[in-house]
Amino acid sequence: MVESMLMTGQSISHYRVLEKLGCGGMGVVYKAEDTRLHRFVALKFLSENVASMPEALARFQREAHASSALNHPNICTVHDIGEDGGKVFIAMEHLEGETLSRIVGRPVELERLLDISVQVVDALDAAHTQGIVHRDIKPANIFVTHRGHAKVLDFGLAKIKFRKDLSVDSDTVTRFGDERECLTSSGDVLGTIAYMSPEQVRGEELDSRSDLFSFGAVMYELATGRAAFSGNTAWAILDSILNSDPVTSSPQLNPRLHRELERIISKALMKDRELRYQKAVDLRTDLSRLQREMQSGLAIPVGAAHRPQRVHKIIDSLAVLPFENASGDLDNEYLSDGITGSLINTLAALPKLRVMAQSTVFRYKGRKMDPQTIGRELSVRAVLTGNVTQRSGCLVIGTELVDVAIGSQLWGAKYNRKLGDIFVIQDEISSEISGTLRLQLTQSQKKQLGKRHTENAEAYQLYLKGRYHWNKWTYEGFGKGIEYFQQAVEMDPGYALAYSGIADSYVLLGWNSYLAPKDAFRKAKSAALKALQFDDNLAEAHTSLAAPLWLHDWQWVEAETEFKRSLQLGHAYPTANHWYAEYLMTMGRQEESIAKIKQSQELDPLSLIINVAVGWSLYFGRRYDEAIEQLRKTLELDPNYPVAHWILGLVYRNMSRYEMAIGEGEKSVAASAGSPLMQAALAQTCGMANKKNEARIILERLTMLAKQQYVASYFLAGIHVGIGENDQALDCLERAYEEKSHWLIYLHIDPGMDNLRSEPRFKDLVSRIGLPL
Repeated sequence: MVESMLMTGQSISHYRVLEKLGCGGMGVVYKAEDTRLHRFVALKFLSENVASMPEALARFQREAHASSALNHPNICTVHDIGEDGGKVFIAMEHLEGETLSRIVGRPVELERLLDISVQVVDALDAAHTQGIVHRDIKPANIFVTHRGHAKVLDFGLAKIKFRKDLSVDSDTVTRFGDERECLTSSGDVLGTIAYMSPEQVRGEELDSRSDLFSFGAVMYELATGRAAFSGNTAWAILDSILNSDPVTSSPQLNPRLHRELERIISKALMKDRELRYQKAVDLRTDLSRLQREMQSGLAIPVGAAHRPQRVHKIIDSLAVLPFENASGDLDNEYLSDGITGSLINTLAALPKLRVMAQSTVFRYKGRKMDPQTIGRELSVRAVLTGNVTQRSGCLVIGTELVDVAIGSQLWGAKYNRKLGDIFVIQDEISSEISGTLRLQLTQSQKKQLGKRHTENAEAYQLYLKGRYHWNKWTYEGFGKGIEYFQQAVEMDPGYALAYSGIADSYVLLGWNSYLAPKDAFRKAKSAALKALQFDDNLAEAHTSLAAPLWLHDWQWVEAETEFKRSLQLGHAYPTANHWYAEYLMTMGRQEESIAKIKQSQELDPLSLIINVAVGWSLYFGRRYDEAIEQLRKTLELDPNYPVAHWILGLVYRNMSRYEMAIGEGEKSVAASAGSPLMQAALAQTCGMANKKNEARIILERLTMLAKQQYVASYFLAGIHVGIGENDQALDCLERAYEEKSHWLIYLHIDPGMDNLRSEPRFKDLVSRIGLPL
């Protein structure tokens, strides 16, 4: 009391002490005014009886360092640490309310318990993500404001890992406080006895799961009004923690207790930490789901198991709409697009859930439409929307999951974290959705759901920038993508997914004839092998390797093995499904190819390239009427899509409808800004339509262009076929063979080469490539 009176009214540094708020075995806390910023703060000082002890000072400083490393709405903010007149202090956020130690002793209403618990677990997740284990979770260290905001206090016992600037060499702490605190020297058990984990009691190395056990004990006490582990002495309590389970929750303890909460608490209190919740996000997912069920009337109390339960229809399909770039800065577009794509890829791997592919949902980007309407158009049961704001190193993401059938919100959340926490946010969203949709996951599927391809946030952002440019499907886009992917692997040399991005970029530079085949496909293969060196279970990398094996090396068996492995690892991966369908087509397995590409279309119904690929397969299958119908549907999605006009021109040419073929060919050339591929196709059509002068003009133009950049000899061969110059056409095909042109894998099925099929040189060439005649 004397000390309190002496402190009141004093100025400590730039803080004016106003009144005493409370005290404990180690510290005294005062309300004070920050005279610089004119705000109230809580000043915490070491008690006089321990202030001279080095180990107490070490703990005090550890609390400041650990708390200041965290920026989370449910963790008490530390503003400052200082010393004045020999008094060491911590200036903290001033809170009005009470700790849970004032609340325990009677059961807390379930709604309030869940609200507090979700907030606390979110705070623990933020701390654990930063490598900080609290190690002293108990009611006295959880504060609830008058507005119901929970705040985790006192990181004085925190074990800080991973961050070298915050590492603690020893845990030297001496016993303080009442009988329930047991703070002993280095290597001994720490924390408050009744809330210790079994491994903490045994003095073992602790990780984040210890905090989850401790909070499980807090939840038990909030739910039942009695301690999970009790005894007349400290040793009796320790024995209870190690050898006894809490009294089973029952109607006698709390008639309103729900079975799901009982299960959650029991799992948190598992003595074997391998059977306990492994991450805070997993515990929060279960708590949040129960909270939603409570609000919707779906949860069943222990004593009410006989009551009928409302059942939603099974949600087996989902569309993740492009997250909105709410910052208004176009330079951040890669981030909102990248987060969307990453969530799609992660969720698509979940069992019994059909997820719309990225190229389909991105058709809705920038369109102000009701999610329910979009969901009906895509024939999915649920739609996930979101917005992303990035400012000054902070990332704010808002999400909402909507039931398409009734338009109600199934789940929603807002995340305000550091940009480096982007992995954690994506993990949490995926976990929340799988929990909300009640997907039954195996351990391996849960592991896959939380899989991270890199722990380096900067490398991940570079990867997202690479995919953003790659998805433009232009020469410049692929080149820019390679630059960013390369920077990503320089930041993280083991980043397999970024190597796969490099490989895919070179595959498409070669496939679209922007680069010579030997340059493009060899680099693609090298990058794909590098990706598999670091992660042999990466579906994307197996597809990246299959492509050059098929398109350039002509190793048909090996290529199919890689495609099948990719689809085994990621059955819904759109690129694997698309490219494997084209592989089947080049192997002469037309019916399999058409079936496979239509299966890809189900996953990606609005993708232009997939829709065109269906028409492409039908063209090679010589099902021309069906091809026309499909290509016209594609042009309804985008009337200026050059590839659709190009293939439609090929179809009309082989139906001898030359004027229509020329018209489509001219549209493809104009829409593609003069693509050599499409110019050559138009020239061949002109030759077959008896407009040989026009054909020769284009041939001369492309021959001159070939002196400046790569122009596939296969294109020139087609023009000679159209003009009727078979020998020159075969000469061009020989040059294409020397180039190892991937266009030759279509040679045996290409209707445009029909006039050469009786030529012995043609048959010999097909045989050398290893294709069926």
